Amino acid sequence: MHDYQDKTVANAIFMMRKAVEEICCSSSSGSILSSENFVVADLGCSSGPNAFMYFAAIMDAIGESCDRLSRRAPEIQLLLNDLPGNDFNTLFRSFASEREKGGKRLLPHYMVGVPGSFYGRLFPCKRVHFVYSCLSLHWLSQENVRLNKGNIYISKTSPPLVSKLYLEQFQRDFRSFLNLRSKEICSDGRMVLTFFGRRCSDPADEEHNYVWTPLAEALNEMVLEGIVKASEMDSFNLPYYQPSMEEVKMVTRDEGSFDLMEEQVFDLNWDVANGGNVAGIIRAVSESMLASHFGETIIDELFSRFAAIIAELLLKGKSKYDKTVANAIFMMRKAVEEICCSSSSSILSSENFVVADLGCSSGPNAFMYFAAIMDAIGESCDRLSRRAPEIQLLLNDLPGNDFNTLFRSFASEREKRGKRLLPHYMVGVPGSFYGRLFPCKRVHFVYSCLSLHWLSQVPRGFDTKENVRLNKGNIYISKTSPPLVSKLYLEQFQRDFRSFLNLRSKEICSDGRMVLTFFGRRCSDPADEEHNYVWTPLAEALNEMVLEGIVKASEMDSFNLPYYQPSMEEVKMVTRDEGSFDLMEEQVFDLNWDVANGGNVAGIIRAVSESMLASHFGETIIDELFSRFAAIIAELLLKGKSNSKCDIHDEKSSGGDLLQQQQRQHSFVGELRGRGFGLLLGAQRIHVLCGDNGRNWRELRPVEPPGPEIQLLLNDLPGNDFNTLFRSFASEREKGGKRLLPHYMVGVPGSFYGRLFPCKRVHFVYSCLSLHWLSQVPRGFDTKENVRLNKGNIYISKTSPPLVSKLYLEQFQRDFRSFLNLRSKEICSDGRMVLTFFGRRCSDPADEEHNYVWTPLAEALNEMGIVKASEMDSFNLPYYQPSMEEVKMVTRDEGSFDLMEEQVFDLNWDVANGGNVAGIIRAVSESMLASHFGETIIDELFSRFAAIIAELLLKGKSKY
Repeated sequence: MHDYQDKTVANAIFMMRKAVEEICCSSSSGSILSSENFVVADLGCSSGPNAFMYFAAIMDAIGESCDRLSRRAPEIQLLLNDLPGNDFNTLFRSFASEREKGGKRLLPHYMVGVPGSFYGRLFPCKRVHFVYSCLSLHWLSQENVRLNKGNIYISKTSPPLVSKLYLEQFQRDFRSFLNLRSKEICSDGRMVLTFFGRRCSDPADEEHNYVWTPLAEALNEMVLEGIVKASEMDSFNLPYYQPSMEEVKMVTRDEGSFDLMEEQVFDLNWDVANGGNVAGIIRAVSESMLASHFGETIIDELFSRFAAIIAELLLKGKSKYDKTVANAIFMMRKAVEEICCSSSSSILSSENFVVADLGCSSGPNAFMYFAAIMDAIGESCDRLSRRAPEIQLLLNDLPGNDFNTLFRSFASEREKRGKRLLPHYMVGVPGSFYGRLFPCKRVHFVYSCLSLHWLSQVPRGFDTKENVRLNKGNIYISKTSPPLVSKLYLEQFQRDFRSFLNLRSKEICSDGRMVLTFFGRRCSDPADEEHNYVWTPLAEALNEMVLEGIVKASEMDSFNLPYYQPSMEEVKMVTRDEGSFDLMEEQVFDLNWDVANGGNVAGIIRAVSESMLASHFGETIIDELFSRFAAIIAELLLKGKSNSKCDIHDEKSSGGDLLQQQQRQHSFVGELRGRGFGLLLGAQRIHVLCGDNGRNWRELRPVEPPGPEIQLLLNDLPGNDFNTLFRSFASEREKGGKRLLPHYMVGVPGSFYGRLFPCKRVHFVYSCLSLHWLSQVPRGFDTKENVRLNKGNIYISKTSPPLVSKLYLEQFQRDFRSFLNLRSKEICSDGRMVLTFFGRRCSDPADEEHNYVWTPLAEALNEMGIVKASEMDSFNLPYYQPSMEEVKMVTRDEGSFDLMEEQVFDLNWDVANGGNVAGIIRAVSESMLASHFGETIIDELFSRFAAIIAELLLKGKSKY
């Protein structure tokens, strides 16, 4: 997955969790949780971090469902699918890394890579329980368009037939996809698919072609300059189609294998800073296609031009990249689902579910948040087979908020959603959330999104005679502020937030929850410039006007914002000390501003601060002030000193009347929040999930069942450094802390070609990249006639006689057959074994593709006059890289194990130079070489070997 998809992960995860929970909780699918295995497939997984994120959410949903149903969680098999060219190596490494972080929180699971197109069969019949594909199905199996001159996708200049051909190809592909999956998904299974799609009926609409049209423009420029042939341009069309929801539904209905249980349309917003970022994203997904058609030589130039075109669009305000509020919605849904599904909660038994939005403002986000909460309540009731309660929504903001606009926007959104909404009633609650708002113990769920960084007042202490000019020349905490300024701001935040928590504890019922989001900071110093890159330029603009006599110095020195960005520690400290709530979950994440120029930033900041500034300095300076502020921001953007990210929005809050200071603070915060800017360029916001600390609170928390004690048997040859191994385990355990299950480890010296463990006592055996080492040099080389059979070589090579390959294969067969037989005596009846080898894809073991290390090492030995020819000719490695067929043949013939799954994957060496390779090979072969040739040659040998490898790397002939 690419960065531009990150903002929509939450939407996909919502649907995945719901589908998985439906599978687990369905009375008709009880057999799924009764089975030992739950099979999940990710189609089009790519190699990015999202693959594990999706899977972790699915594991959580399975685990939580099993906890609710008091069932043991099944083992999970994850089938990771993408085209054979996908970087599965990176994918597997990233999973291993994420698993290490997850510790014991993860359910037992096994993953496999499944290379292949999802437009073909991938899995055995009726074996998969849950399938998901995230932002992949817009890629077609092929393109079939040849009359789209000057374009690479559907555009306004494309003939109507182009749209028709694209639609028909999508219909064929999607119909085939659904039919194939219906054969693979079991009867109680589910599937969640997300597409890049479009809202409008016309696929040529510019709203959906804001990437491909500029890329076509860049190619056409290169045609005019003779860099690209016109015939090549005219014959290239992307195998890509953005369907409308109606087109998806039509194919689903006509194909008939699946029922469409739920649909969502949501905005997919790109998080980009400049044209270069967009170019990088698009290059990642399209380079291979473009290079295959136009040649690799044009790629750098093409994307350089494309980046310039995008940069120009960003500056002109024509780009569609903006931000979303998915993070807030994700935590809200989670909290509401916990309320509904809590075993001790009586909330769903009541007729009324009360929700409060504090600092709602009058923008579109208010309904978006509420709709997500209604969905969570409805879905929870469906799972629990309960009738959904009526919902009362309490919309709170300061009395100056434009509630009329807010109510009209709700009515409009309700008409769009129609019957899909639960029965609900909303009321406006004017007032400050730093005072009591609602009846005692009547509210089930409270949320406040990006409002609590606004204080109830300018910090106490600034109004004293001695402190009135304490923060001279500043309007918020800055590097030039005395330490007392930070202290006064922190104390005001602590008072306000403590009061807020105490008041809400009186209003929220015992099983309730609260989700709060702040603009916050990561560092301990509130004066850090990272968090003050908006207020410092605004103060600079005001100080310029002081120097010019437009603003009085006394007015400047006495103005301070009622605003504070807390750190997570400060939020947690107040929460803990106030004591009404338990902090159940916390998140800190970056929120980057999407701005195109200084004027946009000025418009945003003016919306949230104009009323306060006008009240203090007077209305006459406002236009001039924000004109200067825009110029300062523009200069910072040009100099690269701003932390902003580019986007195009210039929205101001509704309501033209001048409002009192606190009234405008909250009304405009909502607007900023709604557009996804609100906070200062690149600042952080803090998400806090709270639960009411009632007397039964601790009983509501799930108690994790104790896991089994684990005994780890660490085996290697007696010469292995077990001391170092044990010390490294102790070190890693200290890092892992309580996440680790109770476990005990022992060292077991010995060859795995002999018996190692008591009979039928081992549940799981794994051997990673070891079984290519044989128990000995192949039998037959030690006979008088064969001692020099492999003259000049140390392993199978192109110059080896056929008998060499035969002897090596026979030794591998003996060794592996013995290994399987011995392990069958040690592994218990329900046990499993995972083995990985260095292997080969081709049938010929002498193929140079698999000998790119041993052949250069033999070359180095042959160069050395200090090595005797007789020693060289009699040395052969006890090593064999089998093919998959050879492994399967021995497994089948030996008969103790069923081969349940196989994978063949590329193992790519990550090396910088010949010295690196030499170090790796020396580590695994030095003892054998020194034993045969003597220790005195080792340094010289690997110095020569490193030089040979370096030459191969330079020539591009190495496989590392």
